[in-house]
Amino acid sequence: MGEAKRFALNMWSSEAENPAIELTKWDACCREPIEKRPDPKRLREQTIAELKGRTCFGALDLAPKLDTSSLVLLFPPMKVGERWRILEWFWCPKDSIDARVKRDHVPYDRWADDGFITPTEGNLTDVRFIAEQITEINKLFDLKELAYDSAWSSELIRMLGESGFPMQKFVAYPQTPIKMNGPCLEFMRKTLRKEFAHDNNPIMRWQVSNLRWTTQKGTGFIKPDRDRKREKIDGCASLIMALGRAIDPDNVVKPKSSFFCVTSA
Repeated sequence: MGEAKRFALNMWSSEAENPAIELTKWDACCREPIEKRPDPKRLREQTIAELKGRTCFGALDLAPKLDTSSLVLLFPPMKVGERWRILEWFWCPKDSIDARVKRDHVPYDRWADDGFITPTEGNLTDVRFIAEQITEINKLFDLKELAYDSAWSSELIRMLGESGFPMQKFVAYPQTPIKMNGPCLEFMRKTLRKEFAHDNNPIMRWQVSNLRWTTQKGTGFIKPDRDRKREKIDGCASLIMALGRAIDPDNVVKPKSSFFCVTSA
């Protein structure tokens, strides 16, 4: 029915034809009940304030030239009972926003006005501007690693290094089926178990609705994919890469148990 709506009726449904994750499952991971329509701007501001200085793992999905780019930070639970917290940043070329809105029927202009995506000057990916922003973001949190796909990010990594970003934090992370399969499966598990706590970021929600899996023949390994070029998933790819580094045996953060010590008077 989704395809019929798109092409016969020119109606745009919110989910991919075969979504990797049902949108209702993602919505159930919001920090506040989604049926109460929580303000994502307020939730995001609270999260940034609450998580300053916290341990996290990050990942970049950089656009080659014209597309959207994303950085996602994933914060492992520090105490038993806590959930995995998520913070996202998105960028896109400023000069292409109006055309994207008309062509793709996606509200990039409103997202920019609300601060969920940062327009960069010109009509191409402004790598230096993104590098400068990431350098400032790094100062806010205890970022252990920053994963990146070397296919597109070599220039950004070089600029981050020039800006003083600690080189030892960089981890090359090719988006291949063998590398992405485990984190994709864990992403599904944590979503279905409500182990994530997100801020209802509208861009991330839209991208989750676009996400589907492509399966490698022979191995059955999966990796992120999408049905159409207009349906971006860079935030999902960044989140899955960050999760892949966070659950690596060398990086696992063990939550501390909370207990009370009772002493006699």
